[in-house]
Amino acid sequence: MLTPDGVRVEVYGQPAVPEPIFVTHVYYYVPDVPAIRAWYVDMFGANPSRRPCVACISQPRMHPTVDIGMSI
Repeated sequence: MLTPDGVRVEVYGQPAVPEPIFVTHVYYYVPDVPAIRAWYVDMFGANPSRRPCVACISQPRMHPTVDIGMSI
């Protein structure tokens, strides 16, 4: 799969690993947030969402994200 800006993404599992492996967040800093969100919705069936910016103490705001079983 290629992201809107041409980055190749491969997601795969390894059934031989004895313990479950998981992540809770992946952060991307991209110039075209709407395009990458739409790509995740299209490729993975992600749900568009928003989360609070924890580093934005002086100017609180929400970040656009997607959820695919984890927040991206």
